[in-house]
Amino acid sequence: MAEEKKHAATWKPVERVVAPVSKANRRNSETSVIDLADGSLFLTYTRFRAGSMHDIDPADIVSCVSNDGGKTWTVPKVVTKGIDGTGNVLSASLLRLDSGAIALFYCQLIDQKGSGGIHHLKIRVPHNEGQSWSAERKLNILGNHSQVLLNDSAVRLSTGRIILPTYCGLSPYSLDPEFV
Repeated sequence: MAEEKKHAATWKPVERVVAPVSKANRRNSETSVIDLADGSLFLTYTRFRAGSMHDIDPADIVSCVSNDGGKTWTVPKVVTKGIDGTGNVLSASLLRLDSGAIALFYCQLIDQKGSGGIHHLKIRVPHNEGQSWSAERKLNILGNHSQVLLNDSAVRLSTGRIILPTYCGLSPYSLDPEFV
């Protein structure tokens, strides 16, 4: 107990808003962060552009970098842009691959005429630790069924195998079977 009190007395709360909201950008969410080879931090998050802050509103995945342990951050850059009027991208999950490259897994939500949409699982791999990016690739293994990967949930096992825990539904937001 004395040791806990000693540490509690030396800890100071840290508050840093990396992605503040505004009238034009009312929601920032679903983030992931990874260490870069040079020791800096690479952060991705979903930045909503308009609407009511609902999951189907227009949004992009953006990135920024901190070279001082998270005290300051670069101006966000768009990594993957949502499709205007028909969907968005969200739920970034960064993962270091066996090759040393970083993978960015995310969901692309395509609005299905107001039905809530269907999620497609995507991957992009950055070149030069996030300076430029590969083309996106669709990873869905279940055809055109909705697959949702929650942010920061990709896992690489010691064998190199990658596990992407996804929630799947045969038709989104309906009574059809759903599974993980």
